[in-house]
Amino acid sequence: MIISKAKNFYIVAIAIYSLALVYLLITILTGSWIINSTCLFKFTTSLPCPACGTTRSTLEILKGNLTQALQINPLGYIAILILAITPIILLFDVLTQKNYTLYIYNKIETILKKKFISIPLILLLVSNWIWNITKNL
Repeated sequence: MIISKAKNFYIVAIAIYSLALVYLLITILTGSWIINSTCLFKFTTSLPCPACGTTRSTLEILKGNLTQALQINPLGYIAILILAITPIILLFDVLTQKNYTLYIYNKIETILKKKFISIPLILLLVSNWIWNITKNL
């Protein structure tokens, strides 16, 4: 059963990573969004979500416009970090036949369940959301 859970985790993780990377690459290569607004929350409520602008922020980081990226959405830095580290960890897993990516995911999940960590992160996310709303993102 554990092997099945790990296999399912890797299938989902690789699929999500691949979709994000393909979306970002198509956006870079075409110079335009595939879909005007991929944010279901914004489409439904007309308000930006806390993550609105993350793709644009990521693109600005890749262009070297670090201040602009920060102004658009600081979450772009987290997205870049995840996009850069994920293939390295997955490759490590393949080469060593270990489940290090799953281990890291479980560790992060455990850490985020602690109130002294989760409450400040939620407050930061809400602050980012308020900032997105005031910017009319």
